[in-house]
Amino acid sequence: MGQVARFIQGVEDLYELLDQTEKPCVTVLGAFNSGKSTLVNGLLGAELSPVGVLPTTNCLVVFEHGHTFKARYTGAKQNLSFQYMDQLHSFLGSGLKTPTGRVVIGQPSPLLKKCRLVDTPGIDGSCNARLLAEQAAIEADQVIYLFHQRGIEDLNRLFLYKLADIWKKKDLNKLSFWLNCNHGLSDGSSLETTRAVLREIFLSPVRCNTINTRDPVSLEVVNLFLQVELARDTCRRATGHLKKLDHELPGHILKAVRIKEDSAFLSEFWRAKETSRVILEAARLLQSLPIVAGELEHTLKSANFGNISAGHKKAGGHVYHPKTTGITESRKRLLALTSYLLTEKTTESVVDLPAVEKVACEIQAERFTVAALGGFSTGKTTFFNALLKEDLLPTADGPTTTAVTRITYGLNKKATVHFPLQVTLSICERVGEKVGLYREQLQALERWIAPGNDAVASVECAIGGFFQPLGRQEVLELIQRVKKYFAAGAFARTVANSRIPGVFRLISQKANKRNPCLDQVRVTFKDAWSSEFHLSEQSGKERFRKVLSTENAFRIAQVVVEHPSEFLRHADFLDTPGLDWIQKHHFQKTSGLIRQSDAYLVFLNGKHILNQMDQQNFQALFLPQSDTSFGTLTTRERGRYFFIINFADVLNLAERETVCNFVRRNLGAPNGTYTPASGAPNIFLLSALKALSGDDIHSTGSLLKELEESILKYRAKDFYLDQIAALLGILDEASLQAAKAYHARNASVSVKVTSRKVQETLREYRRSLKEIRSSISPVKPP
Repeated sequence: MGQVARFIQGVEDLYELLDQTEKPCVTVLGAFNSGKSTLVNGLLGAELSPVGVLPTTNCLVVFEHGHTFKARYTGAKQNLSFQYMDQLHSFLGSGLKTPTGRVVIGQPSPLLKKCRLVDTPGIDGSCNARLLAEQAAIEADQVIYLFHQRGIEDLNRLFLYKLADIWKKKDLNKLSFWLNCNHGLSDGSSLETTRAVLREIFLSPVRCNTINTRDPVSLEVVNLFLQVELARDTCRRATGHLKKLDHELPGHILKAVRIKEDSAFLSEFWRAKETSRVILEAARLLQSLPIVAGELEHTLKSANFGNISAGHKKAGGHVYHPKTTGITESRKRLLALTSYLLTEKTTESVVDLPAVEKVACEIQAERFTVAALGGFSTGKTTFFNALLKEDLLPTADGPTTTAVTRITYGLNKKATVHFPLQVTLSICERVGEKVGLYREQLQALERWIAPGNDAVASVECAIGGFFQPLGRQEVLELIQRVKKYFAAGAFARTVANSRIPGVFRLISQKANKRNPCLDQVRVTFKDAWSSEFHLSEQSGKERFRKVLSTENAFRIAQVVVEHPSEFLRHADFLDTPGLDWIQKHHFQKTSGLIRQSDAYLVFLNGKHILNQMDQQNFQALFLPQSDTSFGTLTTRERGRYFFIINFADVLNLAERETVCNFVRRNLGAPNGTYTPASGAPNIFLLSALKALSGDDIHSTGSLLKELEESILKYRAKDFYLDQIAALLGILDEASLQAAKAYHARNASVSVKVTSRKVQETLREYRRSLKEIRSSISPVKPP
């Protein structure tokens, strides 16, 4: 670190040459709870900005250098001053209900002698918070942007497009992006994905590295990065002043020579000498910049390596079994009763056996569906791997579940990947008020219709909403025109020499209407087919994971995984793509399958709880009417939802209680409160990673128990009661026939004896059915 440290130390003298009222403004942006305030506190070496598991920064917090602590708040309706830190924290915690205004804090910090530092509200908070963040970006000279460990998602992307517009006339090198790996070691996938998306947004590569705000060493790396950036900026800002001093230096020397009085001569001489030293030192510093940049880059790469690990956590612990006999016992008893009835010799002459067999088949075939939904990398797939006690499904920090995966019961461990006959790709997407190009869809389309690929039967293209069949060469030419239309800057001139230009720009909707381009492409393949993989073999697992790679993201319709786990005997589980991922190809199908499910596992990130996109997706999926909230649902409907707060292992007890209350409050309970009678939401805190290793058995077991009881209560109960009612109807009809035979005018004694025996047997079956009905529903149906 020698050269970097010497560079930072050497620039200290240059700060004295600059106007101290014109310090650069360094703004920290990002989603709420991404570690912004923790980073700011780490850079300043004091707990100044409020930190919490919920959104805590409700205004712009500007830090300036001061000899003692002093703070003042300026808002639309009030102006306040604070002499003590506790007063300020109390006001920020309870005095600001909506994001507004700004706090300016004076603090004696070495960093603040070189810059002003701004902490901002999360960009995924309220509309006011987002506007404050945009205002801070406009005023910023340099931006440090933090992502959660999973990387960029759709809401961040939309904000970053606005940041790109704001930064058009500013230096891109003044932007730096950081993935906060405060959940543990990252696998690196989200870092590469985020870098690729940032390149498309800013039309150029930008710096993106990793940080762990819980690690002082990692914080020091960011501090070093910022110090170097500020030192570079100081050199740039001091250049004009140094040139002026260099131009005036000969005059000062000449003036010193002419002075005859010794003390005055020495004073002028030493001033000229000190000026020469500063100028020469500045020149040396500028010459060392390439070495400093190389050393800093090496430090950042080492920090990235320290935050990234390619290893996977191994599965462990005991296999989960259902903790309640609700569904299992009801199903077993009904199937046993129908089996006895079908083989009962006494009643076979009066019982409608085909009808009984139909009921038995319906009971045997009935499957309940539980859908897992939420943002990508919230732990859905890891949770299912934990239940299977095997690392079967691919997981990563970034998005990995590209299509809906149905996990069902099977005697053997097997996966089937279904490829449809026809795929429709959207080529353009709406990004705010502009139109952009779906880069991944375009790449997939080019692969499918490339020369030598004979899997495609026909291609239809839609321009202006109407599909028309085109030949492969025509489609390729159309793709080239689209690429040229969207290609950015110099890339437009090289588009003919490249299948995909480096970056694409956004265009206005008005321009797109004037010059309509390719909207959608419908590709029909020669065959619809499926691939099977035996997951009990390592080679099968590896081939399965390879097929699920992003290269086949648009080609796969659905994945079915069979596994002989007990908890899969009566319910299928759906693992779904993240609802907040940028890629929306499977969104409509995923939404439909989720709505058709019997119960919902809503996964939330404990360190990024119920952000704006989570709430928007939940509202769009289940509460499409604007005046509807979770709290207005009936108790029966609310019982189907299970809110799983993942990463609970990184929360302390107070934070766990805080996030649970936050979820209850933001789900919109009637009158703001829940009572046992109204049905509070089912909230579970767990760690999917710890469950995978077998260290979180209690939380996962409690969830499965509640889930089975809920399915029995809100879905299976109706089904089994209907089947029992059907069987009782069959038995009633059989009893009528037996009674009719008994009371027949010419019935013999043997017939009467047989009929009485039949009736007694039927009564026993009815009694058994009523017992089963009572165990399912204590209240007798009308």
